[in-house]
Amino acid sequence: MGNISIVKIADVAKYRKDFITIDNHKDYKRCRVQLHKRGVLLRDIVKGNYIKTKKQRVCKKDDFIFAEMDAKFGGYGIIPKELEGAVVSSHYYLFELDRSKVLPDYLSVLIDTDVIQSQIKAKGSTNYSRVSPSEVLEFEIPCPHIEEQKRVISFYLNAKNTLLQLNEENSFQQKYFSQLRQSILQDAIEGKLTVAWRKKNPVKKGDPETDAAALLEKIKKEKQKLIAEGKIKKDKPLASIKPEEVPFKLPPGWLWTRLGEVSSHNSGKTLDALRNKGDSVKYITTSNLYWGYFVLDELREMPIKKEEMDRCTANKGDLLICEGGEAGRAAVWMEEYNICFQNHIHRVRPYCKINSFYLFRYFEKLNYSGEINKYRKGMGISNLSGKSLSSIRIPLPSLAEQGAIVERVDELLRIVDELEKEAAARKTLSESLMQAVLREAFEGEGEMCKGT
Repeated sequence: MGNISIVKIADVAKYRKDFITIDNHKDYKRCRVQLHKRGVLLRDIVKGNYIKTKKQRVCKKDDFIFAEMDAKFGGYGIIPKELEGAVVSSHYYLFELDRSKVLPDYLSVLIDTDVIQSQIKAKGSTNYSRVSPSEVLEFEIPCPHIEEQKRVISFYLNAKNTLLQLNEENSFQQKYFSQLRQSILQDAIEGKLTVAWRKKNPVKKGDPETDAAALLEKIKKEKQKLIAEGKIKKDKPLASIKPEEVPFKLPPGWLWTRLGEVSSHNSGKTLDALRNKGDSVKYITTSNLYWGYFVLDELREMPIKKEEMDRCTANKGDLLICEGGEAGRAAVWMEEYNICFQNHIHRVRPYCKINSFYLFRYFEKLNYSGEINKYRKGMGISNLSGKSLSSIRIPLPSLAEQGAIVERVDELLRIVDELEKEAAARKTLSESLMQAVLREAFEGEGEMCKGT
């Protein structure tokens, strides 16, 4: 592109200071300048009597508009033709471009770079930092002759169209991956992923390893024993599952049950209820619990009352579930040490070595499909209560098949994870490509453009 002059905004544009007085009986278009350099849109069309500040500025097509307070967040852009005649308050600056020196589309390309943003240094308090018109006029831009500007615009638009196509493809792929995950999890809980496994491992009546009915009987006996030993309390009977509640037919050897039938449940307590003098222990809050994993390096410590330790402690293999926010967000605690957990977290401890990861994948499926919302209760912000959690309907396979399902799901989701990583890498690459395109477009224009 050769040697190109670096000019000030003042050399290619003038600040328009004129105002009009709003007529209460007329309709006016108002602008909305989006942050992060995302352009200028129509805010609304209102009668003049709705506009409190009667002194307003009038926008012209291709004006360079700058937001006094939001410029530091990328609040500036070019007025599109559909906003010709729109009004803005004095908190917006309008600069009329000299089209013999700079094209509006060329300035739009510069806006997409960091050439202007890097020069914005808002002054004032945190809540009222602003940029003045005189500062905007001092900003410097590379300004080639008009024909060269047209070449830059064409080069940029062609590259941007290509990038948009790549981004659309990436968005489509992300939706596809989400649907693929849902499909895998749905097939898992319907027994479709383990058809071949069942052929090799037919149901043996009375064997919990291959017969869910036998497993459920074993669980009932274990619960009775624990109740007799005083280790758990006798729960109220859960409602039986009615035929109209059953969403699909189960394979041989499976049956429908409720979460409360196959696991014990405990909720954590508030910090005030747990806090006591003594040795400090680590504990989990909802902010540490994400889908499938825990943020261990952010765990906090607090002295816990000894009498609450068992009630509010997770052992290896326990399933922990959030009650609020993204209710149903779950992870299996698999560390070798025990951990305390705060209120707003449910601990689900399966009986008879039921596979916690099978339950985890089931909750993942409930969240993907939105079915978990059926169990959320409360006005406004709904939560997943212990009672609702216990009532969740579950398709129960035998112990051995649970393990086979988890293994197969893990295998398939690892493949999806890899595909998602590849797609994410392509998205990052396409964004880097856009920056490379901008550098190419302004190659040789001086040090200012090398930071794009």
